[in-house]
Amino acid sequence: MSQGQIQASVTHVKEYRVGKGSVYVYEIVITDRTRFFVVTFYDGVDEYAWSVGVNETEALTNAEELWDRYNAKDEESKRENPFRQALAKGGDES
Repeated sequence: MSQGQIQASVTHVKEYRVGKGSVYVYEIVITDRTRFFVVTFYDGVDEYAWSVGVNETEALTNAEELWDRYNAKDEESKRENPFRQALAKGGDES
């Protein structure tokens, strides 16, 4: 690696099949020093990044809160939160 270059690796860590799609967890490592996790939601058509965290559980929890803030209109839609469902299936401390 040349001076000034940044190298990153992205690893698909886990998939949670939930309600109407899938939640994916990715680990990103930048230049062997910075490590974080990104969670996405795939609805069968599009995949969108929702949040990041220092571990899988933090990323899922952050996404859960954002989903409720922007998508949950009532108690039923809060129960359908895909990130809450992923956490219930066992989001790990990575």
